[in-house]
Amino acid sequence: MTLDQVQILDKHRDLIKDRHQVIFGEGVTNASKSFIFGIAFLLRIMETPDTHTQFFLGGKTLPVLEKMYIQNPDSFYNIFKPICTYTNAGQGGAKIIINMQGVKPDKIIYLAGYDNKNRWSDILGLTIHGFNVEEINIADDDFISELFIRVFRNSGFLICSSNGGDPDTPIYTDYLNKCRP
Repeated sequence: MTLDQVQILDKHRDLIKDRHQVIFGEGVTNASKSFIFGIAFLLRIMETPDTHTQFFLGGKTLPVLEKMYIQNPDSFYNIFKPICTYTNAGQGGAKIIINMQGVKPDKIIYLAGYDNKNRWSDILGLTIHGFNVEEINIADDDFISELFIRVFRNSGFLICSSNGGDPDTPIYTDYLNKCRP
């Protein structure tokens, strides 16, 4: 898929333009959450200040993220492939580098799974300014706590999705339900 083939609905435009610090989308599988959030994530990264160069894309596991974004021809990575380069985990960590064409420093999106603390804890020393987390409702509670601390400490942003889950779990009661308008 190429950018000129993307059909954007009004609700998608609203999500792409939204500049709230936390954006949470919940819905059924194949409702286009990941697709639109991926585009919104990349576009928002591109408009961040020069000093903001580190970002995070999280999912259950790295192989799941690679299937959703790197191998999927209809993902933000492949739509914007002329400016995106993927480096897999065996080459210094899984990351997408966004070539800002010399206008700004390149931006780096680190990819990691949240199913295992050893995986996502590798980013703890970094100053992450934006996060996109898939299926946040199944993420590790320690990961979620650290995520929200970093979003607010770094004045960053969080875009996250869920297919729905138990409304009494800590992710809903402590965080997501407080984001609802």
